[in-house]
Amino acid sequence: MRTLALVALAACGSSQPGKTVTITAMAGNAPAGGATVVSHTADGKQIDATTADAVGVADIGVADGAMVSVLFPGIISDLTPNIQIVTAPLTDGMKIVGPADDPGPATIVGGLQINPKNIQATSYEIQLGCATFTVTQMPTVLDVGARCMGSDTNVDVLVTAINGSDPVGYAAGRVAMVDGMAEFDPPKWETMYTTVPATVSPSTATLGWTLVSDGLPFTTPIGELPTGLMVDRVVVTADIGSLIETTHWYPMVPASIALTDADFLAPLAASLKAGYSWTAAGFGDAVDVRASWDTDPTGSAANAVPAGAHHVQWDAILPPDATMIAAPPVGLLPPATADIALRYVDGSASDGFPATEIHADTVVPPVTDGEIRVTQAIGLTN
Repeated sequence: MRTLALVALAACGSSQPGKTVTITAMAGNAPAGGATVVSHTADGKQIDATTADAVGVADIGVADGAMVSVLFPGIISDLTPNIQIVTAPLTDGMKIVGPADDPGPATIVGGLQINPKNIQATSYEIQLGCATFTVTQMPTVLDVGARCMGSDTNVDVLVTAINGSDPVGYAAGRVAMVDGMAEFDPPKWETMYTTVPATVSPSTATLGWTLVSDGLPFTTPIGELPTGLMVDRVVVTADIGSLIETTHWYPMVPASIALTDADFLAPLAASLKAGYSWTAAGFGDAVDVRASWDTDPTGSAANAVPAGAHHVQWDAILPPDATMIAAPPVGLLPPATADIALRYVDGSASDGFPATEIHADTVVPPVTDGEIRVTQAIGLTN
């Protein structure tokens, strides 16, 4: 379990007298019970510290211009592989959404028997949404985990037959799990896809997409929609190099996909300096200082987590005109070797800085029909 080297924490409330505010910490769609919550000044001086209760709610002491940092997950042990720290301006009633808790090893709920027609193939790629398998022979039987079941007792399947390195056919469908066994017996191998025209400008951008079936992601080349796969929505990603990215969410399969220059933020000049100060770029809904590093497995008395090999990601999510932030006082300071980026983020569902709802993954609130644009500069300048 975790031993905090911050202050003596109240069980679920503020440890400081005076003015307090309430925030809610979420692990994905679930409350982040036990998450560490620290209020501090913008230059990194601690004001108060507490833990979120079972429903993710924490009362925390404040001061003018205070920041808040939340550590995810709620329970951190020496075996916790990933730790997320989210820092943002502190607002009464705000919600901070971190990564969903790792559900641990998948629970096997049944088997899937696949019996396709014969085809000249050397391997078969099988997508179940929760996982992808490769086998060299058919028929085959796979263990199906609970995460593959989506919202009901059906299993969505996409099988691609590959000869050498070339796809030669596919089969897709939805089959019922009955008494612990599902059977997928496609009547034929498909060789043609329904085509969704996809264009992007500038020409240096690359497109990809994810097909979502009952909440689970499946991948095919952009614009190739498999017959038999029941697609609920589509997520398109567009990248210009490694520094500019746009993600567009469609609530259904679109008739066509067309992204233009207006769908991308401008390139960002590198300006982030040691000590975390930078020149404001003047666009987007938020700026995100993102650093990631691996901790020393031997630990330290100053750390807010036990000894162990942890991968840490810190996101300081601030209004787009911000020009500085200090590392939060949580005992986990980014080392000089940390991977670090200055990122500007703009969401089509946002109108300015989202002061009351901060997301670790998307920064701005997620969208269901629209896009989030990101531009970033990697590393520190002198």
